[in-house]
Amino acid sequence: MRFCVVGSGGFLVVWGCLELPLRVCGLVPYEGRALSFLFAASGTWRLNRDYTFRPASRRNVRRQWSGYVLVVGVGAVLDYGVYAALIHRSAFALNHRVVSAP
Repeated sequence: MRFCVVGSGGFLVVWGCLELPLRVCGLVPYEGRALSFLFAASGTWRLNRDYTFRPASRRNVRRQWSGYVLVVGVGAVLDYGVYAALIHRSAFALNHRVVSAP
């Protein structure tokens, strides 16, 4: 259950970190999605470390974070490709970016 709560929080981070830079800083959706991934990966790592998997929190913090980002980064490459294709080919996806950013 804790893992699901953290995953849901990660989605909220993706949404917030995708829309805010696009609206405030004028980033294009491709840049915004890359930025939102980094924030969401870091946020979910931290929440999982402190909330879901507390006993593992005694290990080296930098090593844990870099390993986590490396593992989720593999999925993120595929995710980014799908996102980029959707917003490039679909006006709906471009106008509703959070739907395209799982």
